[in-house]
Amino acid sequence: MESLFQQIGLIIIGATFAGFLARYANQPLIPAYLLAGIFLGPLFGIVQNSEVITGLSELGIVFLLFLVGLEIDLSKLKPVLNVAIIGGLAQIIFVGLFGYFVGEALGFTRIESLYIGLIIAMSSTMVVVKMLSERKELDTVHGRLTIGILILQDIVAIAILVFLQSAEGVNSFPGILLILKVTLAFSVTLLVLKFLAAPLFALAAPVQELIFFIALSICFFFALLFQWEGFSLSIGAFVAGVTLANSPFHLEIATKVRALRDFFAAVFFVSLGLQVTLISTDRLLYPLLVLILLTVVLKPIITLGICTAFGYSKRPAFISSLSLAQVSEFSLIIAAQGLALGQLNGEFFTLTIILTMVTLTLASYMLKFESHIYRVALPFLILLEKCHLAQPPFMMLPKKTKWDIVLCGFHRMGYNIYKDLNSKQKIVVVDYDPDILLRAGEEKIPFIYGDATDREVLEYAGMRHARLLISTIPDISANMTILALARKINKRVQIIVAAQQYKDAATLYRAGATFVVLPHLLGGKYTKKLITTVFTSPARIEKEKERQLNELSEVRE
Repeated sequence: MESLFQQIGLIIIGATFAGFLARYANQPLIPAYLLAGIFLGPLFGIVQNSEVITGLSELGIVFLLFLVGLEIDLSKLKPVLNVAIIGGLAQIIFVGLFGYFVGEALGFTRIESLYIGLIIAMSSTMVVVKMLSERKELDTVHGRLTIGILILQDIVAIAILVFLQSAEGVNSFPGILLILKVTLAFSVTLLVLKFLAAPLFALAAPVQELIFFIALSICFFFALLFQWEGFSLSIGAFVAGVTLANSPFHLEIATKVRALRDFFAAVFFVSLGLQVTLISTDRLLYPLLVLILLTVVLKPIITLGICTAFGYSKRPAFISSLSLAQVSEFSLIIAAQGLALGQLNGEFFTLTIILTMVTLTLASYMLKFESHIYRVALPFLILLEKCHLAQPPFMMLPKKTKWDIVLCGFHRMGYNIYKDLNSKQKIVVVDYDPDILLRAGEEKIPFIYGDATDREVLEYAGMRHARLLISTIPDISANMTILALARKINKRVQIIVAAQQYKDAATLYRAGATFVVLPHLLGGKYTKKLITTVFTSPARIEKEKERQLNELSEVRE
């Protein structure tokens, strides 16, 4: 027991120290956790208890997939349904085929090559959702697009795992029995959600800590249920997470388990580093380099082409493809299942672990510097954008019109600005969200479908004659680009942009912004004004409430 406590304690201390150094150096946390595991295990042999490592890894993956499932709200698939299903399947097929043929060219067996295709085709929902959440980009166009594809990938990965876990006993029971087992497991899932989970959460609502324990109990219940049915613990945990994510209690549960998510994310990545113990450099180095290039270069290019074919503008298509340039936690589980079935050997599994570590690390840095990579790739993106197979209309406005205001970004803040100023000024909207395009068409709003960071789009929007440019886009790099382009086109135009942080506002002012809007600062001032009004004029509060309710009923996000 003392040894177990020491080993786990060292892992937690190592992860904390590595995370602190990464934050101090302004670097992503994931590579730091992986390095902590490598230092604690293979390099210095501080943590050597294989049972502890295996147990933590299994526990970590169970909880991580439960938490990944909690992030998967199936309602988010609706706006990106076509690209998520058709495009997501196309991405898996194309990347999988490339992986298979590359595996055969590298000298792997057919079954190993098939596993390579499956492993590389999947991307990490847990890592991507975490990074998008930290960047506050879950509700952006590329955020919804990325999550839609990831949800489809996760569903396919679960189907593959179910098939693999039935493969060992394929001769002992017919396919109909497998179908019955899956049907039984999911039927129990729905019954528990409807008749047990809902009343339990309703009873626990006054005692908030009980919500946390009920959520964990459901996680363990489904993990054990699916294990009893002959599947893995992780599949049951994932199904439990998805079930709760689409329940009325999603927000309360997500709030309670957020700290648990961060804890097990650290444990999972440290345990990955600890398992890198059988590195055969001579045999693995060349295949590893080829598979890394396939994952971080060819896979994003294929994804980019698919997103572009579905009519998405170059920036969201590019960021979505970059977000998927890594190997998934499901890839590790698929490889582990192949190892258990005797179809893969330990060396192949080590290769998968290293590939996962390297691509997750590279993906962290690629997203950190995505604006720089975007500028380098821009000529290729412009060429690719001209090859749209299902391109939405580029413009929805009369020609030869001079606009007073060019409004970039039409979610929330942009919509309210347009509504308040439209009767007084001629406003044209620029956005690259296809959903916004449809909404603009319904409401007959002058609209350009395109990326505001593209000079051609700003030129078409009449920037040369505009008096004011407003950007509600919160991304600092996008606003810096818009500022530079707008000043080149029209030196006299006034420019108002949005920013999330004070340091970003200072940067934008130095770049020439007329005014920088900090939404949280304005929100604080508005709240202060409302609080004062409560004590001085209660009737005004009621009028403000009625006005806001009317606005909320009109705004469709």
